[in-house]
Amino acid sequence: MSSRHSQGTRALTEGALLAALTIVLYVANVYTQLLIYVIPVPVAILVVRNGLRAGAVASVVSALGVGLVLGPIDGITVLIRVALVGLVMGGLMAKPARAMTTLLATAAAQAGVVITDFLIVAATSGLSPSAMLERLQNAMAEAASQSSAMYERLGVPQQALEQAKAMAELLPQWFEMFLPTILMGGALLAALIAYSTARWILRRTKVEVEALPPFGQWRLGWQWAWGLIAALLVGQLLSSVGGEILGRLVSNVVMMYVLLYTVFGMAVAWGVMEHFRVPVGFRAFLLFMVYVTPPFNWALTLAGLLDGWVDFRRLVRRRQG
Repeated sequence: MSSRHSQGTRALTEGALLAALTIVLYVANVYTQLLIYVIPVPVAILVVRNGLRAGAVASVVSALGVGLVLGPIDGITVLIRVALVGLVMGGLMAKPARAMTTLLATAAAQAGVVITDFLIVAATSGLSPSAMLERLQNAMAEAASQSSAMYERLGVPQQALEQAKAMAELLPQWFEMFLPTILMGGALLAALIAYSTARWILRRTKVEVEALPPFGQWRLGWQWAWGLIAALLVGQLLSSVGGEILGRLVSNVVMMYVLLYTVFGMAVAWGVMEHFRVPVGFRAFLLFMVYVTPPFNWALTLAGLLDGWVDFRRLVRRRQG
């Protein structure tokens, strides 16, 4: 009986502290814009340590606290953010689910949060979602124009300046075309940061959570290529019959595959350099230089694609062994 009472007291105390921390993180993020990815982490930790009920109560308390400080709209926003992402991630960590399953589910929750935030901003601004997207595109076009003017003042060569201007003009169109890809890529990045942060903190409280594989070991099996092949075949078919919406969907699937294989190509390069004991800082520098230097960046994408069949890292280990 006393043990159960002690556990309830601990859950109440931790819930109050972590709810207060969530409020502080959210308010601080309004002014810094640096903490957006870790706002759900305290609730996730609370769920792992004390269960979903404690996490849900802390989410409501956090929302009420933020609502009192910043207003009801921010209260609703933080409730959605910490409840959706924090409860999903914490619940799967507590289960425990596999690390990749938790990461993907958290990414889906993050995507849902972004969409909800967008709709809330649109509603409070009195704008339709399409009008909000148009406003974002106009802001991007204006920012790109200012960047081009800055490059011109800095004396950038004319050829490079023309290329920069051409890219700046296309940027709003690319944003509209590849919005789903941008959304999913951002959601995966946010989930990775939140998961890594929560796991790092939990380990220091003696709670073990499965780690993601080291980056140098990331690998996509050859079966994943069938999705890319199907998307390319559908795209070829649509090019002859038309269909703008389906065409955009296919383009986003192909772009997601390109980004995915690029990341896994970086993992291949990282693993090979790790095998040869290349210093971490130099590895990061080399990858960055290759990624920002066309056409060499396509080598990363190709490496990620072919690694499903070849397994370059195992090949290197065999030859060295």
